[in-house]
Amino acid sequence: MSNNVTTGYRTSLTELRFKRSSVLNLSVKLIVFFSLLNISWYFINATGLTGKVLFIVPLGLLLFFYWPYAICNRFILASVGPIWIYVLIAITYGISTDVNNYSLVIPYVANTVLIAIIAIHIIRSEKEAVDDIVRFSRNVLLILPVSIILVPYVSFFQDTNFFRNYRFSGFFVNPNEASLASVFLLNFIFYRPYNKQILNYFVITLVAVSVALTFSKIGIILFVFSLILFLWFKHKLFFFFTLLALVVSVSRMEQFFIFLQNNFASRLSFIQMVRLNFMRSFFDGQLNSQSTGYKNILWPVAYSIIRDTFPHGLGLGTFYELVGYLYADEVGHWYGVHNMYLMIAGEAGFFVFALFVACYGSLLVFAFFLSKDRLPFAIISNIFIFAMTSHNSLEQEFQVVLFAIAIGLLGRKTASHPMSP
Repeated sequence: MSNNVTTGYRTSLTELRFKRSSVLNLSVKLIVFFSLLNISWYFINATGLTGKVLFIVPLGLLLFFYWPYAICNRFILASVGPIWIYVLIAITYGISTDVNNYSLVIPYVANTVLIAIIAIHIIRSEKEAVDDIVRFSRNVLLILPVSIILVPYVSFFQDTNFFRNYRFSGFFVNPNEASLASVFLLNFIFYRPYNKQILNYFVITLVAVSVALTFSKIGIILFVFSLILFLWFKHKLFFFFTLLALVVSVSRMEQFFIFLQNNFASRLSFIQMVRLNFMRSFFDGQLNSQSTGYKNILWPVAYSIIRDTFPHGLGLGTFYELVGYLYADEVGHWYGVHNMYLMIAGEAGFFVFALFVACYGSLLVFAFFLSKDRLPFAIISNIFIFAMTSHNSLEQEFQVVLFAIAIGLLGRKTASHPMSP
């Protein structure tokens, strides 16, 4: 088949190789832009018909060309298959117990579609087009730590007065998600660096500052994890020396937080000082309700429910509101179990949980041992670690899109070369 000017594919439809200038490549970049900045729904609501057209048309084009191929790819099936089965089984249990939350089906299905079409586009495109998408994603992510630092001066669809006295989050309402987005940028800098080394060091510093401003424990943990992972992959000679230095640093973490409290108290709000004290307790090994965000109470409650209903679950959405348990006297319910794995086991049962572990574990094994490109493993591992403290990474669009990019890079089975900015 001859080259097609509109879509930019070559040869036959069974051997799709889309070019950088193709409409489909531009469609993926448009979705990446709004998803990574966490402004998709805001943009659609603010612009009305224009916003809907800008999303429906690119998604429609991508679905038209890719869906038949996406469902036949083993990497994509391993990614979206467990989610489909989770929703199907959880709905079935929900029907039997009359506690189903059908509104959750739409975001799950929409996100599996995003994973499939973005991943298959990366698998089926020319290397130049793939490099362009990865480079574009890195540059978009650069906006996020800047938005976190600018919170005291600029309102990003939030109450600026509240967030400047709380935990900075930029384009995100949740500061933990904001810290994860910054850590994603860190990994792009590690494995897809800019040509100018001084620019790479500047971005790493920017990420470190932004993560600190979110006052996020999981953000700090993921920052350190990503640094250790990079040193292991790229600089094994210095890995053990750096690891030893980090161990010593962690052991002195309490003194570090005392230093911050003593020297920056006048610049921090009361809420930030309290949060700093909680972080100090956490890294000092004092796992109480405040330092863990009540997870030391919530997770045992969730585990007891899973044990009592073994091997099946309670139904879709039941672990979003553990009514009658934690906080029952104050707000009537708890808004989520804040552990995606406990949520899956609690809503869909043990066998669906085992399927998740098997499928996603196999993706990690492949990414670590068989892929020459280390970026996919860095992205997927950060998402899975974050999911241990987040209610549901499967619903968060910016994580889903980056997960799709990682799956697409895995599916190519080739290492991408360093790219210029």
